This record gives sequence, structure tokens and C-alpha cells, in this order.
Amino acid sequence: MARREALAPMLCAALLALYAVLAWTSVSTKSPTFDEPLHALAGSIALEQRDFRIDFDNPPLWKYWAALPSAAAPAHIDTGDRHWRALPFDLLQQWPFAMQTLYRDPHNDPDRLIGRARFMMLLWAVALGALTARWAFELAGAAASLATTALFALDPNFLAHGPLVKNDVAIALLLLALAYAVWRSGARITWRGALAIGLLCGAGCAVKLSGIVLPVAACLVLLVRALRAGARAQGDLRARARPLLAAVAALAGAALMTVGVIWAVYGFRFGVSPDPAIAIDTRRIAAALALAEGSPPHSAGAPSWPERAVVWSLDHRCLPEPWLAGLLFAHAGTRRRAYLLGDFVDAPWSGYLPRVFLFKTPAATLAAFAAALAMGVARWRSRRPTPSENGAGAPRDRDSLACLAIPPLVYALFALGTPAASGVRHLLPLYPFLFIGSSIAAARAWRASSGRLAVVGIAALLAVESIWAYPDYLSFFPFVAGGERGGVRLLGDSNLDWGQDLPRLAAWQREHPEVPLALAYFGTADPAHYGIRYTNLPGGNALGPEPRPPSRPGVVAISATILQGLRVPGGADPYAPFRVRQPIAVLGGSIYLYALPGD
Repeated sequence: MARREALAPMLCAALLALYAVLAWTSVSTKSPTFDEPLHALAGSIALEQRDFRIDFDNPPLWKYWAALPSAAAPAHIDTGDRHWRALPFDLLQQWPFAMQTLYRDPHNDPDRLIGRARFMMLLWAVALGALTARWAFELAGAAASLATTALFALDPNFLAHGPLVKNDVAIALLLLALAYAVWRSGARITWRGALAIGLLCGAGCAVKLSGIVLPVAACLVLLVRALRAGARAQGDLRARARPLLAAVAALAGAALMTVGVIWAVYGFRFGVSPDPAIAIDTRRIAAALALAEGSPPHSAGAPSWPERAVVWSLDHRCLPEPWLAGLLFAHAGTRRRAYLLGDFVDAPWSGYLPRVFLFKTPAATLAAFAAALAMGVARWRSRRPTPSENGAGAPRDRDSLACLAIPPLVYALFALGTPAASGVRHLLPLYPFLFIGSSIAAARAWRASSGRLAVVGIAALLAVESIWAYPDYLSFFPFVAGGERGGVRLLGDSNLDWGQDLPRLAAWQREHPEVPLALAYFGTADPAHYGIRYTNLPGGNALGPEPRPPSRPGVVAISATILQGLRVPGGADPYAPFRVRQPIAVLGGSIYLYALPGD
């Protein structure tokens, strides 16, 4: 037993090293996804100039981290550019500004800037895997630690999103770290525990606006545990109330620390820019975004109470302007159209994200989740208390269950009601909790020979799914869903095509140099940066030549998102006829190639 406990950390480290290698080598074959150029550039500007007018709807803490390797040579920007000057009034100008700055300014190297930022984000992902392993080990021992590390390290969704310059994996790490900190604090919280909880809540709010869920989750868990501790307490009313009073005091301190962290991340400055004359026109930006998406803003008519609260906070400078403006935009923004099973739905929709979860989760992982749920229900029905697997000193199961269940449940409810939640990346914070729960079940199943066979079978299936998908993890769909080619019929946007396969298209063109290529590309990278020669089709690359129909036979390349009709110009869909045709090739699951005859 002691030897197995000592060997587990080394095996977990080996699995995390494998994860890092697979994630890095796969993302190195991909062009930047739609949001990465903007986030990488915004991070460099925020770190160097402390100016937050670009990408202000994404708090800057994680972008500081991503920009650290480029701090000595930050991105060059033209402050006289018309897009830059218009940003406080029109957030949509950030996209052409980022594209022009990175791909048209000879002073900038987009590959170096984004590549270094990707490496820094990969470290967040590795830390997330290590924390899941640590918590599983403390809950159920070495077998659970190995199982949860394998579920994480071989998961195609974390392999895809871990190294991307996005904050989805970062907020997943902070949510898990918060739940772990509450669990470690025990029934009687100390000042160190309260300090850790406050810092994590503040960091969550400074990494992603959905991080406001972290203080809510911490509040619920602490109150539930305090009420249970009070109910178990023997003695008078004072003894019963003491745990609740301690929890309330800890929450008050955490709230103050959260506010302090947010102010600190923005340099204790209210304004969006070092220039005090620059201010964000929140109402004008919300109206422009609503018009661009073709739907009325949520704030049409009388503002809701959250909007009034944010506006009041702006007027009284309770928190930094860019953070509050981002929060107002997130709440008053538009509803995003999402692709589902050949049709379009407005996200949020209660049935959409659950289907995303089913379609994008590996079949082996779903089997592990289902088996863990069945074992949990069986144990609950037996009404037998379950002792901790690693002996004294650990909280009892109900306290552990509260820490493992309440934070992801709160986050899931928040995601279901978020207008922009259209991809599996918005569900990534839920997976580590499910991994840990499944690993505890796997550790218990390992004691029986039939259970060992099931665990080995699930692990083998997951390995096959992960290796088979390499390096196209972003467009991954399980075998039962038809693989990456089946994904175009199921989901769109960041679930399938996020503009990541320009290198694959460039390689195809090198193999077919004489074939004229017409391209409808969904993304913010520049195809010409990869040496691609093409006719720019309507709805395609904004940096490319003037869009026009192809003038001669050849091949037309269409990004899956455009092929689905999710992002098409005007009212007509010129790419609808291709949806019933057989492609001559599919590159990385995201770019479809069709022969273009003379007619």
C-alpha cells in the first residue's frame, strides 16, 4: 500500500507530462482561433500601457500572465489608428484593430506573440490537472488520483482548449481551487482559509466576468457546512450559532478581499485608460453590438435591476470602469445564435448546453460518469455512511459532497442562463469535479476483479479516442457521434470550427499548386500570412482581397461555421448548395473542400 501511495505522484506527473506534450504539439499545428489574436494583443497592451479599452469585457489578470514572456518586446500599436480611437464608443472596432495590428504592422510577429501566450496558458491547464490529482488523492487515495489524472490528461476538450489564449481553463482552475480551499478549511474556518477563499474569489472575478459565480458558490458551501456543523453541535444556542457566525465573518472578509483584488488588478484606477478624458460609452456599445447580431439588446425598454445596479456602481465609482462596463455588456448584450442538429437556436436554451455536453464528451468519459452516478445512487439507497478512504483528519462524506457538488452546480445554472454560452468551453469548469467523483468510484470499483476490468476498458477506450483525434482536438466528436466529420451536423462555432486550420489548408495548396482556390474563411488570422493564395469569397476573411465570386473552375474551401450558415453575409446563404454535396476533402474537421466545376 505504501509503495503504491509513493508511486502515484510519479505516475500522475507522467500523465500530466503526456498531456502537455500532446496539447502543445497539436496546438502548434494550428492557426490562432477566432479570439486569440485579440486576447494576446489586449494582454500586451494592458501589461505595457495599462490601457483596457480593447477587450474590456474580459478582465485582464489572465492576460497579464499570458503576456509576461513578451513584456520585453510588447506589441507595437498605432495610437492614431481610427479603430483604436473608436474603441471606447464601438467595441466591434477591436476586431479589425487587432487583425490589422498583428498581421499588417511589420513591427509585430503574431506567431511569436500568440505562441508565447499559448505556452503560458498551458501552464494553467497543467496546474488544473495537478490539483484534480491532489484532491482525488486526499479523498480516495492513489487509485483515484491516477484515474482522475487520466480522465483529464486524455480528454480531447482539455487538450484542445488548455493551451489556447482564452480564460475558460483558467476559470476552471480557480473554481476547483476555491472548492478545494473551502474543503481544506474544514468545519471551523481559520483566517488562512478565509484569506485563500477571498483571494480566489477576487482572482476569479479578475479572470472572467462569470467569475462572479465563485463568491456565490463559496457563500453557499460555507453556509451549508456551517448549518450542518451547528446542527451537530451539542449545547446551548450560542454553541450552535458559532459556526454560522464564523462563516458569515469569513464571507464578509472574502467580499472585501474580492473588491480589493479587482481594484488591484486594474492598478487602483477607475478609468479605462491612463488618459482621464477617455471613457466607455456603454449604451452606445450595447446598441452597436445588438445591431451587429441582428437582435434587440436585452436593455431595450426599462432596464433591469442588475443593469441599474451596475450603472449606479459606475456613477459612484464602486469598481473600475472597464470591469463594470464589461459586466453591463455581458448582461445587456445580445442573445447569440447557436447551431444545433442542422438548425439554429438562441442561446441560452435549457436543452442546448446539455446536448453540447453529450456530443462533445468522449464516450469513455460518459461511461465513467454514468458508472459513478450509478454507484453513488446505490450507496445512497443503502444508507450506509462511507468513511474517507485515507483515514482520519479528512472531512466526512457529506461535507466533501457539498464542496464537490455545489460549486459546479452553481456554475452550470449560471451557464444555462448566459447569452454567450454556446460551446463546450463554457462547460469546462464542470469537468474536473466530475473527474474527481468518477475517480472515487473507480477506486472503489478497483477492489473487485470485474471492477478492474471495467476501469481498464474505460481507460483504453479513452486513450484510443484521444490518440485517434490527434492533432484535431478542437473539432473532436466521439465515434458514436460520427467523429469530426459528424460534428458539422451537430454543433458549430468553437465546438468545431474556430478558424484553426489555415496551416492545413496551406499544406494542401502546396500539394496542389496549380489548382485555383476560392476561400470562405471564418476566423481573424490572415490566410496570406501562411502563404495561401486565394480568391476571397463573400463572408470570408476581412483582411483579404475584395470579396468576389470565383471566376474559373477550381476548388472552393469553406469553413464549417460558414458552411452551416451560422455566419453568412446578408439575408441569402450562397453556401447552402454545398451542404448537400460531397466534399473532396475535409481539413482538420473545420475546412471543407469542394470541386468547383465550370458552371
